Amino acid sequence: MSNKLLPSEALYGFAAWLTTRRGTLELGECHNAAEICELLNEFCIWNDLEPVRDETWPNFSMPPRLWFRYTPCLAKIEWAVRKVIHDLLKD
Repeated sequence: MSNKLLPSEALYGFAAWLTTRRGTLELGECHNAAEICELLNEFCIWNDLEPVRDETWPNFSMPPRLWFRYTPCLAKIEWAVRKVIHDLLKD
């Protein structure tokens, strides 16, 4: 058996490592991805994983997502749009 991590083991290991760290990490469409990328880089270096290739992006797929789910970010946008419409109609 090889000592090299399988991709699935790396994903689960990273998730486990995140849960042992102090503090919280916010993820989502309204949050900057810089912090998670820095942590991923640290995890990869620590586990002697190969760096990300420049051409990585075409090599994976993501599960489909619900584009129109109601999120706090979407709520803020909706509120701003409603306010603009209200102000336009008021004049």
